[in-house]
Amino acid sequence: MTQPETALIVGAGTGLSASLARLFAEEGMQVALAARNVDKLDELTLETHAIAVRCDASQPSEVAALFDEVERTFGVPDLVVYTASGRYRAPIESIEAEQLESALRVTAFGGFLVSQAAAFRMLARGRGTILLTGASKREGTCRLDAICDGQIRTERHGAVSCQGTGSAKHPRCSLRDRWRHREQLVTI
Repeated sequence: MTQPETALIVGAGTGLSASLARLFAEEGMQVALAARNVDKLDELTLETHAIAVRCDASQPSEVAALFDEVERTFGVPDLVVYTASGRYRAPIESIEAEQLESALRVTAFGGFLVSQAAAFRMLARGRGTILLTGASKREGTCRLDAICDGQIRTERHGAVSCQGTGSAKHPRCSLRDRWRHREQLVTI
């Protein structure tokens, strides 16, 4: 009997990540959820039979500990989804550098740390998929339209994003269908 595939969702909450956790559990995958506040995941862990691990993705030691815990429990993840983002919105003329830096640490640097940790393990095993998701909702306007197309937002501006639902191979496929076809955004 083969062991079920494992999905790790970093930045788990009640939106997209919860929907993905349900989808992956329905598909028979083992699910690990990571968030800074795991208390909010109690219902979801019960519903999906997932484990929840506390992790601040902007901290290298916490990302390493997260992957160690998932590997001890399930083995190397087959799929890693990064949904964490630091949210900070402000007109460009009033941005506070420290708040922007903090948001970018979660959104971009955290995405890098998680992707690197996943790639290291997946390369050793010879396979795996890494997905980085981002917000696509546009909000607000900026008085400096020549510089930006809205308020400065940090969601995934510093990291790769997967916002579309189709591809050249499967133009009308949803993320669910793309996973079923194993069309990988990052192939290892």
